[in-house]
Amino acid sequence: MTENRPLISERSPSYQRSQRGAIDPVEETEAQTVGTLSHLVELERDMIAALLAVRNRLSDSPGRGPLDDLLVDHADRLPLLEQHIRELGGVPPDPGDRAGELPRDAGDIAYLGDDRDALRALADDHEALAERYRDALGQPNHTEDARRLLEMFSSDMEQHSARIAALLAA
Repeated sequence: MTENRPLISERSPSYQRSQRGAIDPVEETEAQTVGTLSHLVELERDMIAALLAVRNRLSDSPGRGPLDDLLVDHADRLPLLEQHIRELGGVPPDPGDRAGELPRDAGDIAYLGDDRDALRALADDHEALAERYRDALGQPNHTEDARRLLEMFSSDMEQHSARIAALLAA
């Protein structure tokens, strides 16, 4: 049912925020791209918060190094996504804006009983974010540069999944 709907509708707060303060009028295709990228910025922030929550739980364990690498990868995406939003004439979400749509938020993870449960929660959040990237790639209304960026990040998400699976297996 939802597969025929765009990832971001014109009624979406992310889409509306991207339209407010736009320097130049943004074409409809570009507006859809700006809305999608803005939403992904918010989801990336949620993912970073979840990664920090799990990383802080693991303190000195061997799993902390791979989590640090994942954290850097996700943090490095934010300026690229925000820059592309600006290039399209949009306004990136404010730094405090987070979508809150991942299955487990950082607060939930902080209160989980053990580290393995925290890693499972992180894996669930990661899979949900990977699914959002796949959904974004399935939308036809993106600029060529945005599509390349989405493809690169989607590919990275698959590699991250393997890292998280290795942490769970250890």
